[in-house]
Amino acid sequence: MKTAPVMPPPRPPRDGDVVMGFHDWNENPNAGRWAKWRRFGRMLLKFLVLILFAIAVGQLALIVFQIVRLQFVS
Repeated sequence: MKTAPVMPPPRPPRDGDVVMGFHDWNENPNAGRWAKWRRFGRMLLKFLVLILFAIAVGQLALIVFQIVRLQFVS
């Protein structure tokens, strides 16, 4: 039976390492490859949240309008 490979312990960070998203462009030119799509994804997410918020506000306004109309009709 084959056992799973043992992971080596993580080495301490060296100069030029990517630490928490900051990164040296000369060190790894490929690291920023997906940055455009990440930005696009964040923008899309904000847009969708904004639309959902607008829908929710509209629904609340409709409910309030119905209640007020019922009050005045009776």
